[in-house]
Amino acid sequence: MNRSIVTLSEDKQKLAEKVQVASQLEAENIYIIAVAKSGKERTGVLKNRQLAKLKVTFFIGKNDVAPLEAKEIFIRITDENGQVIFDVNKGSGSFMLDGKETFYTASQDILFDNSQQQLTFIYEKGSAYDPGTYKMEVYTDGYLMGVTSFTVK
Repeated sequence: MNRSIVTLSEDKQKLAEKVQVASQLEAENIYIIAVAKSGKERTGVLKNRQLAKLKVTFFIGKNDVAPLEAKEIFIRITDENGQVIFDVNKGSGSFMLDGKETFYTASQDILFDNSQQQLTFIYEKGSAYDPGTYKMEVYTDGYLMGVTSFTVK
């Protein structure tokens, strides 16, 4: 009898872990767009003189297992040296990732409603980007939703 209870408890915990993994959200169709001072938008290789603001757009993939609830979505942009593009005055901060404090570039609170909603982040760095390849990651609830990269000349 005790063995059956332990087995059921272990099975229940394994099932809960699988549901937790299955309920993780994914960022799809991530676009990085340079917005010039004039408001003109460009994609592809970004040029500093055309990069007054950085616009990040993506969709949250459909997930019928994920609960419909409020989520805080973080984007984290890092340069080639792994340094996070970060300015507290422009909305940057930190969150916990794998038990460590991790800095993010921008965040947004949303109500996840499983409608494949589109999110747009606009980040104005205030200074020129160093030439190179940057990595942009999307996080929520302590896990990675998606990643892409972009190049600045």
